[in-house]
Amino acid sequence: MRVLILHMRYWPEATGTGPLVTELAEDLAAAGEDVVVVTSVPHYGLPEIPAEFRGGLIHRALKSGVTVYRTLAPVAHVGSALGRGLDYAAYTVLASLAAISLGPVDIILCVAPPVTVGFSGWVVGFLRKCPTVFNAQDIWPDGLISMGRIHNQVLIAVLRRLEQLVYRTSNRITVVSEGMRKNVLSKGVAAGRVQVIPNWVDTERIHPVEGPNPFRNELALGESFVVLFAGNVGYAAGLESVLAAAGLLRGEPRICFLIVGEGSAKADLLRAAEREGLTNVRFLPTQPSGILSNVLGAGDVGLVPLREGMGAVS
Repeated sequence: MRVLILHMRYWPEATGTGPLVTELAEDLAAAGEDVVVVTSVPHYGLPEIPAEFRGGLIHRALKSGVTVYRTLAPVAHVGSALGRGLDYAAYTVLASLAAISLGPVDIILCVAPPVTVGFSGWVVGFLRKCPTVFNAQDIWPDGLISMGRIHNQVLIAVLRRLEQLVYRTSNRITVVSEGMRKNVLSKGVAAGRVQVIPNWVDTERIHPVEGPNPFRNELALGESFVVLFAGNVGYAAGLESVLAAAGLLRGEPRICFLIVGEGSAKADLLRAAEREGLTNVRFLPTQPSGILSNVLGAGDVGLVPLREGMGAVS
C-alpha cells in the first residue's frame, strides 16, 4: 500500500509533532508499506534552515525507508503572525503541487495543524481517487481563538469554512482526546467518522531512570527540588502560570523551575522571566532524543500544563 503523509513537521525537528510523525512514517515503512512524506524544510524551533535544505522549491531524500519531499519555507518572517500565515500558505500550495506530481497513492494522512493541510489532502484525494484521513492534533480555529492569537472576524470566518470543508471531505477524522472528539461532533460531523487515537510514546526508548542522573548532574542541580516542563514551548501550554508560580516561590532557594524545549512562546517567556527577575527559572533548548529519559527523570515534579479553555481543542 502506498501511503502519503502530509504534515509540516518532520525529522530533524525535535519539537512538537515532528518526532511523532517521523516515528509513524518509519514504523509503517518498516512494516512493508510504501511511505511518502511531503513536509516543509526543517525550521520550527530552529534559528535557521540547516544548510543541506537550503535552495530550491522541493528537496527529495530517502530516510529509513521513507521517501521525504520537503517544500520551501519563508522562514525569515515566521516569527510574526503574518509570517506564520505565509508559512502555512506556502506549505499548502507547494505540498499540494508536490503531492499531485507523485502519481497514484492508496491513502492520504493529513496531520494538522495547520488545518490547511486538510485542503491539500482534499485536492490530492479528489484527483487521485483515494481516501483521506484527517488527524487533528489541535482544533483550528478554536485553539487560535482560545489563545488570543487571532481576532480578525473575516479570518476566523474563512478558517471556519475551511474547517467545515475538511471535515466534510475527509473519509475519517482522528483526534487525540475525548474533549476534541466532542468538539468535532458539535460541528455536525457524524460520530462514526470521528475516532480518538491518543498519541503514543516509545517505551523502549523512554523509560524510568534509576541511580545517578547524568543530565541532572551536568546542570549541577544538587539537592534542588526541580519543577520540570519538557516539550513544545507554545502558547497552548500556558507556561505564564509556571512563571507566576516561580515568582511566588522566589524566596525558596531550593526550588528550581526548569523549562526544556523550543516553541513559539519561548521568546515571550524569556523576556517575562528577565523582566520579573526570576533567577529560579532556567530555560534550556530541546535536548537530543537519546537522553530524553534522563531529561524527564531530572525533575522531582513534571508539569503537563494547558492554557484554560484549551482542553477541547488541543
